[in-house]
Amino acid sequence: MQIEIKIDASQVVNGLGKLMDAMKDTRPIRRAIGELLLESTRERIRAQGPDPDGNSWQPLSPTYLLTKKGRGMLRESNSLIETLCWQLTDDGVVVGSNKPYAAIHQLGGVIRKKASTKTIRLRKVGNQTRFAKKSHKKAREMTVKVGEHTIHIPARPYLGVSEADKSEIILVTKEILEMALNGQI
Repeated sequence: MQIEIKIDASQVVNGLGKLMDAMKDTRPIRRAIGELLLESTRERIRAQGPDPDGNSWQPLSPTYLLTKKGRGMLRESNSLIETLCWQLTDDGVVVGSNKPYAAIHQLGGVIRKKASTKTIRLRKVGNQTRFAKKSHKKAREMTVKVGEHTIHIPARPYLGVSEADKSEIILVTKEILEMALNGQI
């Protein structure tokens, strides 16, 4: 007695072909990863850390904190968060900003300021003297000399891939490959 089993492997072969095609052009996967990392980076800035390795950012100096408008670290004007973008490379994706100061916030560093002369406006509030905006009519102007000085900026890494990002990247990659297997892309 002879038993013959026939298997139609055309669906499996077809599915493998679709997966291989999807792996030849990884742009859809890299685009999804770019969007994921962009949102993760923006959220990191909104939350004021932690960095991708889970370390808290160094707090602002007490002196600088007095000048802040209440938006938090790396968000004085929101231009850093607004200029963040992702871009495909030949074999990957990069996330970053074109702002000149983006690197010093990521890496930390020293800014050397030359001596300068500035005009400031002062106004009286009760028995206190405060800085005045141009709109304050009863302000007096004063020329002051600011000596050469340095400003130390601690690193506050906002770019990078966290463990949560890695998990999301795996999930989005699986989803895209499943879509390719099902002929949805």
